[in-house]
Amino acid sequence: MKLIPMEGKRFGHLTVIAKSKTVGNRNQVHWDCVCICGKEKSVKGDELRRGGVKSCGCHRGDTLGSHRMSKSRIYRIWRHMKSRCYNPNVESYPYYGGKGITVCEEWQRFEAFRDWSMANGYDENRSIDRINNSNGYFPQNCRWSTDKEQARNTTRTVCNEDVVAKVRAMFASGVKNKDIAEIFGISRTNVSDIVYHKSWAERDREYALTTPMLTFNGETKTATDWQRDPRTQVSMSTILARKRRGMSDEDALFSPKKTHSSYRASSYVGKNKPKEAV
Repeated sequence: MKLIPMEGKRFGHLTVIAKSKTVGNRNQVHWDCVCICGKEKSVKGDELRRGGVKSCGCHRGDTLGSHRMSKSRIYRIWRHMKSRCYNPNVESYPYYGGKGITVCEEWQRFEAFRDWSMANGYDENRSIDRINNSNGYFPQNCRWSTDKEQARNTTRTVCNEDVVAKVRAMFASGVKNKDIAEIFGISRTNVSDIVYHKSWAERDREYALTTPMLTFNGETKTATDWQRDPRTQVSMSTILARKRRGMSDEDALFSPKKTHSSYRASSYVGKNKPKEAV
C-alpha cells in the first residue's frame, strides 16, 4: 500500500514530525507527533486522519466535555434537541429543522442549557416544551413540562383523518411517541391510542380526539382547567357538551345549569304533587 505523506501536517493539537519506527498490528504506520504542550506522541496514521486522536492527552476534556454528564438524561435531551434541528438523517428532522426550527446560539453549549434547565424546573418527570411551537428552542420560548401540560399547549382542537394517518406513518417509521406528540400538539396517550387503534378505528371516526381551548376575558384554558376555576359552576363534561351544541365560550362556561327543578319538573305528576284541576 502506498504511504500517505503526513510530515508537517497538523491534526487538532498535534503536528506530525516524521514517520515513527513504531509498527502496529498488521504493519500499521505510526507517526511521531508533537503536541502544543511540547510532549511527543506516536500515533497511528488512520487515527490522525479520522480525528480519533487530537492531542497527547492534555486536551482530552475538549473531546469528552468537562461536565462529565454525557450519560445523563438531561444531556441526551440536549443532544436529541440539536439532532432533530440540524441532522437531516434523523427521522423527525422534517418536522423540526426542515421547518426552520433551530437552537439558539447560547444553547449550542451544553453547560448553558444545563444551567438554564436546573434554574427553570427540570426534573426526571418533565421534558422540554416549546411554548410557541412555531418558534425554535431558546430560553424565553421553552419550559419543562409534564405530559399533561404539554398536551394542553396546543391550538389544535380536532384530530382529523389526515393527522391520524401521519401519526401512524411516523410511528411505523420509528419516530418516538414523545416526538410525535410534540409535533402534532397531542398527548403521548393520544398517540398510543391512535397507533394501537384504541381510538379512531374505521367504525369510530365520528369520535375525534379533542382538546378544546376556551377563552374568556383574555384567559385561554382547557375545559379541565376552567372546571377548577372558582368562577365556573359547571363540570368539564357540561362545558364540552355545550361546545358541541355550538354555544359560545362564555355561555358554555357561565350559563346556569338546568336541573330537575326546571320546566320538566313543573309538568311532573307524582304522589307528592297532586294533579291540577282542569
